[in-house]
Amino acid sequence: MIAAARASLLFMAALAACSVGCGPARPQADLAARLQDEDPSVRAEAAIEAGRHDRQDVLALLVERLDDREETVRMVSIVSLEKLTGQRMGYCYYHSREDRQKAIARWRNWLERRQTSRPAPQTPDGDRR
Repeated sequence: MIAAARASLLFMAALAACSVGCGPARPQADLAARLQDEDPSVRAEAAIEAGRHDRQDVLALLVERLDDREETVRMVSIVSLEKLTGQRMGYCYYHSREDRQKAIARWRNWLERRQTSRPAPQTPDGDRR
C-alpha cells in the first residue's frame, strides 16, 4: 500500500515536471507566491520551475518546501535545491520528520551564512553601505 502511494506521488511529480512550460507563460515574479500556494501540484510545479530557471532568489522558499506535508513537493524541492546549489545537506524527502528537520536546520544555517558572507552593495560612488 505504501509503495503504491509513493509510486502515485512520484507519477504526479513526473507529470508536473513534464507540464512545466507546456501551459501559458506565467510571470516570473509570481514564482514565490506559487511556491506557497494551497495546491500541492502548483507548489511542485513552482519548485521544478525554480530549478529549471536558476531562480536563486527563491532558495529560502525552496528550503521551506522541504517541510511540506506532500512528499512530492519535498522531493522536487530538494532536486531543485541540489541543482541550484550543488548541496543536499543530508536531506532525504522520505525520511522521518525528525531527520528532515535536522537537515532543514542545516539548510537554514547555510542560507544564513551565505547571506552574511556576501559583500554589502556598493553605492554609485563606490562606498559600501
